[in-house]
Amino acid sequence: MRILMERAMLHSIKITAMAALGLLGAISVAAAEPARIDDLSGRIFGAQSSARKQSACFVRTYDSAHLAAHPKQKVRQMMLLVGREADEDTDAAEGSSHFSFSVGFRMRGESGRLESSGSCSRAKAAETGENMARINCGVDCDGGGLALQISDDNKSLRVEMDEIRVEVAGAKPKDDDEPDGHRLSGGADDRVFRLDRANLRECLPLVTDKAEIAAIKRGK
Repeated sequence: MRILMERAMLHSIKITAMAALGLLGAISVAAAEPARIDDLSGRIFGAQSSARKQSACFVRTYDSAHLAAHPKQKVRQMMLLVGREADEDTDAAEGSSHFSFSVGFRMRGESGRLESSGSCSRAKAAETGENMARINCGVDCDGGGLALQISDDNKSLRVEMDEIRVEVAGAKPKDDDEPDGHRLSGGADDRVFRLDRANLRECLPLVTDKAEIAAIKRGK
């Protein structure tokens, strides 16, 4: 009888240990995998995600050391303004919105700035290798575009560029039906960029609406 009781006790201990190991494994997997993305607007725009109109700025200026290590990289500075505006007949929290982008480039060896802008697909979670949120943005009239991915910590944006039509900042548009500008193609070192979240003031050069400029300057 004593032997049977000892065997039953050992069997019970094994089952408890296996259950504990299973729980620890589940916790480890959950910790290794980023949380599911339920509110991309909240991740991109932060505390202002419930407002009808929001903006977020991401910037990167490459220093001389980085450019020396990447001699084929043409872009020396990139700034990106992502915007979201809720539809007039929909509450902002419901997620029916229009996403847009404006991007500015400063190129190696050039003093001027190149710009482009367009609309973006509604933000959604993408099943990527890095499991980050993805937004596809494009320029009208087959002008190419950008693919944007917000990082897990929401502090940076991964920007993929295949090709995008750009214009010289401040240049007057031509009076014809052909789109202005030229193509900026992603080369060996100009295809993927990591931009850091920045104060909206750093993206002011990309803003054209006077009321929006005034609001950003006031810190609103």
